[in-house]
Amino acid sequence: MFVFMVDMLQGSILQSAMSADAGLEREFDGFLFFARAMSSFPATGFSLPNIMSGKFYNESYKTFAEVNAAARRDSFVEDARARGCEISTLAYSRTMPLSSHSDENLSPELYLGIDDDRRATLVYGHFLIASLVRNSKVPVAYVQEAVSFFLGGVPLVELGTLTQQKIRSRDTLQRWSSRLSLGPAKKLFFQHHIMAHAPVLFGKDGSIHENTTTSLESVSGEYVYTMQGVAASLERMRALGVYDKSLVIITGDHGHYLSASATARDDFPFDAAYKGENWQAAGMYNAAVLVKPPNSRGRVSYVESSFSLSDVRSVVSCYLKELQACDRASVMAIANGRRSNTVYLSSSASVRNYWFSDQHEPIQVEGNIAALPMALKQWNPARNR
Repeated sequence: MFVFMVDMLQGSILQSAMSADAGLEREFDGFLFFARAMSSFPATGFSLPNIMSGKFYNESYKTFAEVNAAARRDSFVEDARARGCEISTLAYSRTMPLSSHSDENLSPELYLGIDDDRRATLVYGHFLIASLVRNSKVPVAYVQEAVSFFLGGVPLVELGTLTQQKIRSRDTLQRWSSRLSLGPAKKLFFQHHIMAHAPVLFGKDGSIHENTTTSLESVSGEYVYTMQGVAASLERMRALGVYDKSLVIITGDHGHYLSASATARDDFPFDAAYKGENWQAAGMYNAAVLVKPPNSRGRVSYVESSFSLSDVRSVVSCYLKELQACDRASVMAIANGRRSNTVYLSSSASVRNYWFSDQHEPIQVEGNIAALPMALKQWNPARNR
């Protein structure tokens, strides 16, 4: 069983890119592609626990810390462990809400070779520098020098830029694919990759171009290259003879902020730019979800049905309980059984308002992502922050 979470992989953009590339499209034969799937949150940290647990903020879990802790105890990872699966996880940092048992199986090939305490210190130092620069007249060079003196290093240099992280993500997936081997036990492979995350770095051919303009063409090209990397992993599974019988899920965690760009507003099949910039745009809630049930064949099917990222756990549960009986019809039944999607909104432009349940509001959206802009237009926030 394989679950690849590809950060910032937007469904509508990927559908356009894949349908224009017949060679890439054929790499995903047998998949159901929910191109209009919906995320409950517009940011990774909040979407990830929802993907894993299938649950939301509620009366018991009112803060992000509580939601994250609940996902450590109760998620599809723990479901798989309870069914006797070995767990193999891979992430670019130790941010996955994993239990202590699962965390022990986190790949040693972390993108960052920095221990947790040091990483936390560096992240704090980076935000301290940003805050001081924003709220004082002290030149940025002096602030960086002072903070770096106390930390013993420049935070962003030691952490690595997002550009470097994307290259590490690509390289790590390639190494993992080439080294993938079989064992006697059932396994769940769960991975978080950031090759498709902004800013655009990779060309369609894998060439690296820093400071690339973010456009539908450049994002689509990077998506194609990213999916070619995932396809290489699928080919390795075929060579090992495990592809046909395996459940494979490729999921985004939210959409791309290109949705909010005025220059790209005509490039989406729904009003992706409504109602604001970055995480406030409807397109930021449009995650791609591709599912290949065991023994599924035929050309990739683009499915318009409503699908929520919280349904990922239901699909995994179907496979764990039914194994080969978890077929395309079973997955479609999960999708078609969803009457509405829960989406969390904040009237503030700050993503930090998703940390506490009293700073954002849930709304119910009937249908797929195309229905979200209308729901946003009808939303009357009780709070104005």
